[in-house]
Amino acid sequence: MAVLVLSLSFMKRAFVFIDGSNLYYRLKGVAGFYTKENGKDYSMSHFKFKEFCKWLIGDNDLQEIHYYIGQIKRPNPQSKNSQKVEQIYSSQQRLAGYLQNQGILMKFGKLMRDPSRPDVYHEKGVDVQIAVEMIRFARQDKYDIAYLVSSDTDLVPAVQEVKALGKEVVYAGVKLIPTGDTKNTKKKNVFGISYGLLSTASDVKLVEKENVKPFLVSRIESWFFMKIGSKQKILNRRKEIEQELMDMLKETESDFTLDHVRDAIYNEEDNDDMMKVVAMFDRGGDASELSNILELVTDAWNYFPHKIIGGLSPAERILEYNNKN
Repeated sequence: MAVLVLSLSFMKRAFVFIDGSNLYYRLKGVAGFYTKENGKDYSMSHFKFKEFCKWLIGDNDLQEIHYYIGQIKRPNPQSKNSQKVEQIYSSQQRLAGYLQNQGILMKFGKLMRDPSRPDVYHEKGVDVQIAVEMIRFARQDKYDIAYLVSSDTDLVPAVQEVKALGKEVVYAGVKLIPTGDTKNTKKKNVFGISYGLLSTASDVKLVEKENVKPFLVSRIESWFFMKIGSKQKILNRRKEIEQELMDMLKETESDFTLDHVRDAIYNEEDNDDMMKVVAMFDRGGDASELSNILELVTDAWNYFPHKIIGGLSPAERILEYNNKN
């Protein structure tokens, strides 16, 4: 027992501060790399954030994880691009629920619409919120060491202040997957590392794609992370998905209907049939649109009935299994 107490005394209380958007796009790059390598389609909304943070801090004592992101407001149905914004809003709400289930504290900043491009948003105040809370919690002596998962150089003054308060700050820089010409990488900074944070932090932990891979979850694997409360919740979620599908069909100007989607899922025979459903919406849009389509179709696949499993949805089968066990 004496040895155990002695070992615990050397453990530092750790807080993890995650710049959500900054990390998200880096993870998407890593996921894209491994998708090309092994053909798996990864779900960013089911990334194992808590396990990643535990790996990040090593032998220290994980106290809290704070995840910061610009909040997407539910749009006015009459406003321009309301259907696309509604889909992004729904995705963020699912992410919020997933993070909450892991005990991660989600903090919202603001999103400002680009006046020249109405469908483009920019975060505002997220870096300030991270800086304020890093300093506040340090002053309140809530942690001994902070792990900053961001490459925003604007956070350098906050890191300096936290260090002045006697706390340590580890800069956790997730490397970007470089594209195109990688000559003179230091000059071009193709890996997206903040040299300001690199030189200011107490310590540095550069995260390679190989470090991220164990925490990626494929969309098929993400089925097993579903939190199924009751049959009624499944039916309610199915209705929400139906509305989202109709909105997406309208937005993509698809020739298909909701009945086509339901029939394709009900009569599916192998995994390739899921991509046939995706093709009903694909109009050759950008990567962001395709990602939204994949996420919505995955939800439909999980919550709509399948003939091959007795007319039940995968969600209903999981509910049956949970009730028996």
